[in-house]
Amino acid sequence: EALRLNPDDGETLFNLALGLNQQGHWAEAAEVFARIVPMESQDPNAQYQFGRALAGLNRPREAMSRFASALLIQADHPDALDALSWILATDPNAELRNGPEALRMASRACELTGRKEPAKLKTLAAAHAEVGQFQQARELIREAQALAEAAGFSGLAFECQQMQNAFAASKPWRTSAPKP
Repeated sequence: EALRLNPDDGETLFNLALGLNQQGHWAEAAEVFARIVPMESQDPNAQYQFGRALAGLNRPREAMSRFASALLIQADHPDALDALSWILATDPNAELRNGPEALRMASRACELTGRKEPAKLKTLAAAHAEVGQFQQARELIREAQALAEAAGFSGLAFECQQMQNAFAASKPWRTSAPKP
C-alpha cells in the first residue's frame, strides 16, 4: 500500500527489498536494490543486503564487490565480513578463493559476535579447511553444529554435519552457490 501511494519512496523500497531477501526472492530483491543502492552509497547495511541478493543469485563477483563496499564504509561489519569470507573460502571458482584472507575476515566476524553465531563459526571452519587446517575446521564445525542444534536451526546443523564429513576426509568445502 505504501508503494502504491508513493512508488519512489526509498525507505519503503528498501524495506521491500529486505523482505524479499528474507524470503529468498533474490532476483526481485536484487532488482529493487539496483534501483535504490548506488555503488557509492555510504550505507554499509544497504551494500551488504544488496550483496546478499547477488550471492543468492550466484553472482559472486558482484556480491563480493558489494560486501567489500560495506567493509570500506564499516570495517567491522560482522555480516559483511562473514559473507565475503564465505565466498573467499568456499567458492568453486579457484580465482575467487583466498584462504588466508577468508580466515582473517571470518576470525574477525566471530570475534565481533562473541563466537556465539553458528553460521559465522561455520564460515570460520570453512576458512580453516581452505588453508589446510582440517583439525581446527573439524573442531569449529562441531561447535557450530552444537550451537545450531541448540538454537533449533536444523538446516544449518545438517549443513554443518555435511561439512564435518568433508573435513574428516581432509577436503575443503565447496558450494554451488555462495552463502547469501
